[in-house]
Amino acid sequence: MIVFTPKFGLRHPLAASKLSDFCGKSKFQRLIPDDGAGLPKGLAADDKVRRVLFCSGKIWIHLMDHRVKVSAKEPQKLNDVVFVRLEQVSPFPYDLVQEQLKKYRNAEFVWVQEEPKNMGAWTYVSPRFTTAAKGITNKLPRLISRKSAAAPATGYPQIDKKEQTEIVESCFV
Repeated sequence: MIVFTPKFGLRHPLAASKLSDFCGKSKFQRLIPDDGAGLPKGLAADDKVRRVLFCSGKIWIHLMDHRVKVSAKEPQKLNDVVFVRLEQVSPFPYDLVQEQLKKYRNAEFVWVQEEPKNMGAWTYVSPRFTTAAKGITNKLPRLISRKSAAAPATGYPQIDKKEQTEIVESCFV
């Protein structure tokens, strides 16, 4: 098995799978919808969800960590924000994205990435979301990410942490 993840994801409990996930009729999931994990009272009803956060990669772990911490103090606080993990960006899973757009018609759609705006998957997924949304909704996803930059990281851990915190917190406002 080859795992493409930074060291951060190798030991993180949220990045682990049960052995049963690899047995029987299990298969690769192109898109993983939110199951309400980390929410003591579960997700809000589909029509009450206010924001759907589409993402790919380790940003999901940061989002989930934040949700778990906040909902432990205030159980109903973040149950109207749903995560949808795009595990396969190419070829784009139009059918599965359309299911999510239909399911959460009243919600705002957001693509979240750690990378700067001019890097990462945004420039690839944005026009594909537009195609997937045709006939379903006029709402297109907006982007939450770092500002465009010449390099993927500043090289300063303090600045990186601050930017990461801003990304995560802005997803739940």
